[in-house]
Amino acid sequence: MKKQVELVNGNFMKLHYKPQKKIVEKAVKAANSFISGDLHARKLSNGLFQVLDISRTERIVIDKEKQLHLMSHEKYNDFVNQR
Repeated sequence: MKKQVELVNGNFMKLHYKPQKKIVEKAVKAANSFISGDLHARKLSNGLFQVLDISRTERIVIDKEKQLHLMSHEKYNDFVNQR
């Protein structure tokens, strides 16, 4: 079962791997900024997802249902290619 982290306004972010604590803290801060409208994500060319880059190897993927997923770049590639 995938772990979830609670964000502002009762939203949740799914963790698709076990990241370090500092990565989770940085991702939660970025996700909360995105939810409040202070931060904008880039859209992928397929139009299905938006992406927030947390570091060189970690990304938050936002799908059409506005669900947030924190994943490593390997999981990110698999996730995007599945769709």
